[in-house]
Amino acid sequence: MRLHAFLWAVPIGLAGLYVVICLIYFLSQDAILFHPERLPRDYSFAFEEPFREVYLSADTGMT
Repeated sequence: MRLHAFLWAVPIGLAGLYVVICLIYFLSQDAILFHPERLPRDYSFAFEEPFREVYLSADTGMT
């Protein structure tokens, strides 16, 4: 009977561990994937292809 309980406990424990790891990754994905860095106001991006920079304004007057 002990072996039967052990055979049930291992997959349930592994599934619980998997859920906990997925939850940790889900809650911290922004910090893992994105490393926010504030750029200076006059920062200029450099691209090899020609491009045109466009500024959009919102109805609230913010740009």
